[in-house]
Amino acid sequence: MKILIADDDSVLRAELAGLLREDGHDVVGASDGAEALRLVERESAPSEGLQAMLESLANPIRRALVGYIVASGPVAYSAILRKNFADSSSKLSFHLQKLQSDGLLAKGDAGRYGVTEAGQRAWQGFRALAERTSPSLLILKS
Repeated sequence: MKILIADDDSVLRAELAGLLREDGHDVVGASDGAEALRLVERESAPSEGLQAMLESLANPIRRALVGYIVASGPVAYSAILRKNFADSSSKLSFHLQKLQSDGLLAKGDAGRYGVTEAGQRAWQGFRALAERTSPSLLILKS
């Protein structure tokens, strides 16, 4: 797996890169956010699926829905409706359909909404970016 480490501390970057290389990872380092973005753009463009997931999570209603379902596990529509994420059932249905079409949620056999594996990864990545602690790691699939 290719990993990008972005941190302004060159010693920390080198130590972390060494540990990751020992585990068999291909590591690239960046000294700041601008350099990291240039490297990401050069290495790979984000997939359309990832782009759609991140755009979905940028919406506060969809972000709240995914957070609730991640915390609760598979949830029935009626339980989601009672939480008042949207001011109407039609708006809630729209947001749930959008999350499904973007690959974040899936509706199970029992009619319960659950977070997909890809949705879990996108949620974890989104939360890590929101909580942003140093050093920052961005994992790129090769």
